[in-house]
Amino acid sequence: MPDEYSLYEAKARLSALVRQVREGRSVIITVHGVPAAELRPIDQNVRPQTADERLAELDARGGLTPPRRSPGEVGAFPIGPKVKGGLKRFLDERDWQSLTSIPRASSRRRSVRRTRQRSHADCPVSGTWRPRST
Repeated sequence: MPDEYSLYEAKARLSALVRQVREGRSVIITVHGVPAAELRPIDQNVRPQTADERLAELDARGGLTPPRRSPGEVGAFPIGPKVKGGLKRFLDERDWQSLTSIPRASSRRRSVRRTRQRSHADCPVSGTWRPRST
């Protein structure tokens, strides 16, 4: 039976747990007493699968859903009606939106500095700052 550790203990002893796993033992990590994860050694003898082998495995486990239509059928991949000049309108609108959404934070900082400089210049006592009276 694999060793069980709480999440808190596993975080505190992660290096030791990885060492145990490298030696071939499995470790279960629990959250509030309920098993949540398992650390186990990687099987070095497993060879990579080809795409066809992986699809066959998924199909055998019931992990694939067959398509409702074949790719050659009409309506398999619905495409909207062609509109003349649609791409140009899309690109123009996208360019216009990107130009109008540029943040102007730097100009705001400059205007605040200018306001403070004017306030200092208007102050009768040199070197102190007074807010302008309204």
